[in-house]
Amino acid sequence: MRKSEAARVDEAKVTVCIPCLIWAEMGRMPFEHVATCSDYNHVKSGNIRISHAHGYAGCLWHHRGRIEVDGWTHARMREHFGPSLAEGSRTFHQTFGSDDYLIARQTALLTGEAA
Repeated sequence: MRKSEAARVDEAKVTVCIPCLIWAEMGRMPFEHVATCSDYNHVKSGNIRISHAHGYAGCLWHHRGRIEVDGWTHARMREHFGPSLAEGSRTFHQTFGSDDYLIARQTALLTGEAA
């Protein structure tokens, strides 16, 4: 991994979950509930990672489908935070946008540009 790629991954992980941010922008949850500690979702082509520069921050729910709120069910997590990529990419991308869009949102957030 190049230095610039490592920096992108590290910075993304401590910003916000991009799907959470989009869900909040859609008015589906309060902005205070947007996750601020995330995994880095590497986008793949043919199940092969494209590069470390092609990815975006995703909380444990949006990236892995992991329930992070004590006492909540899968259904309640999905209702509050939206679909998880772990449930299938079709519904996830219909809700949050294409991989290219999610990467662009991450890049804009890291560089301070509008997406």
